[in-house]
Amino acid sequence: MLRRSYCHRGMYWNEETIQYINEKLKATWSPEQIACAAAPVKVPSWRTIYRWIYEKYLVNGNLKVLRRKGKTHAGKETRGKYNLGKSIRKRDKSVYSRKEAGHWEADTVVSGQGKSKACFATLAERKTRFYIAVKIPDRKADTMENAIVEILSRFPSELVKTITCDRGSEFANWANIEKRLGCEVYFAE
Repeated sequence: MLRRSYCHRGMYWNEETIQYINEKLKATWSPEQIACAAAPVKVPSWRTIYRWIYEKYLVNGNLKVLRRKGKTHAGKETRGKYNLGKSIRKRDKSVYSRKEAGHWEADTVVSGQGKSKACFATLAERKTRFYIAVKIPDRKADTMENAIVEILSRFPSELVKTITCDRGSEFANWANIEKRLGCEVYFAE
């Protein structure tokens, strides 16, 4: 309980504590070792030490001082997830054998390089590995729906049986795709 009272940011201003923790981190000590070892200063919990590293209070946020880099602190998913629709587990088992044509996988590819962010709707047929990529203006659900329908409506109906995609919000109009193409749309887990 006493250690918990030390975890708040007010401890950050104690230069002696920060200097002590920085020295130990540079000597490849883990935050758990620093928090549990006897110290000449009051040391916060290991969770607080991790938080201070990620918030750049310690070692200028340099995560390379940590021996184990297991937990990543990347940005969170911003495009949204879509939770409705049929699971891939409900898809017919014959699709897995790749012996029958007409089962497609859909995805979106977005370039994050430079000022222009190119966006492509991609479709791959599972048996033949036939791959189609079409440039689209954005990742909106209506845009993706129209692109998929426009591409796959050129094929005979027996070559468009199922479409499997991820749960990105660009596939939110899956029901419209099913109606317009007369196929089944499934979502990966």
